[in-house]
Amino acid sequence: MEETSGKMKLILTSRKVLVRVEQVEDRFMTWDGQVRVNRRRVKVYDYLFDEAQSQALREAREMASKSGMALEVTDLTRQGLLRRLLRSGLRTAGGRGSALVVASSPPDVPGESSQGRPQAFRP
Repeated sequence: MEETSGKMKLILTSRKVLVRVEQVEDRFMTWDGQVRVNRRRVKVYDYLFDEAQSQALREAREMASKSGMALEVTDLTRQGLLRRLLRSGLRTAGGRGSALVVASSPPDVPGESSQGRPQAFRP
């Protein structure tokens, strides 16, 4: 978590989960005036946090409400690659410090506890 100008920032990483597949019909008119129907399948996704990230979000909301500060939550999974690169590049170039990142990681990654639970670390 990072505090800047009366605002708290929390950076999380969610997991993209397929919820359902829907069939959608697109109707369009051809050049000769006939109406055509194009059927296609659309995948609907949802983004879920694991228990450690949900707990971090609850605690950050509680701290923000007690201190009267605004809370900005960023989900890295929902951001595109370019935005993530710009965010990390600007953060290191600006020298504003690092934000607290809560992420699930495989056991061989530094920052992982010995019990295999996700833990917070500073990138």
